[in-house]
Amino acid sequence: MPQLPPGDYRNRRLISRIIPVHPWEQIKGKILYSYIISFLAVPLLLILSLFIIRWSVSEFIVVVILGMALSFPGITVGLLIDLLRPYLTWDNPQKAIKQNINVLLGMVAGGGILYLIYLAARFVLDNTKGDFPVYLTVLVTSLFFGIIPYAIMSGIAVKRYRDINN
Repeated sequence: MPQLPPGDYRNRRLISRIIPVHPWEQIKGKILYSYIISFLAVPLLLILSLFIIRWSVSEFIVVVILGMALSFPGITVGLLIDLLRPYLTWDNPQKAIKQNINVLLGMVAGGGILYLIYLAARFVLDNTKGDFPVYLTVLVTSLFFGIIPYAIMSGIAVKRYRDINN
């Protein structure tokens, strides 16, 4: 995927009028923002692991890593849906949130992807011994199902942002 060097705005047609950065930078920023929000759950997990579940340090680290990996497909599929069907025609700010079906579509798609990851992990659990193959399966399938929408967004972002801005 070609990228502009930082600060290189020679091709201004690619820059959004609303957020003056390249579409790929906007996508990466939105993914990073979603991960920052997801990381807000880590202190709660730490408290849970110290006082209730009593995870070891390695179990806690595995839970955090797998949780972050499992959120990747949901984040990217939600962004892809918003990029494909932006809801830009509303006359009241509440309509932008309450009447936007993209959230529901993202939840359904994310739930379907999580179910496929579950099926893969269940298959590995039933056919192997030990936890590591299951963890590896969850990690790899999560990354796979997250990279697919990211790759699609990378291919269409410039055109979609141009269409949205016009």
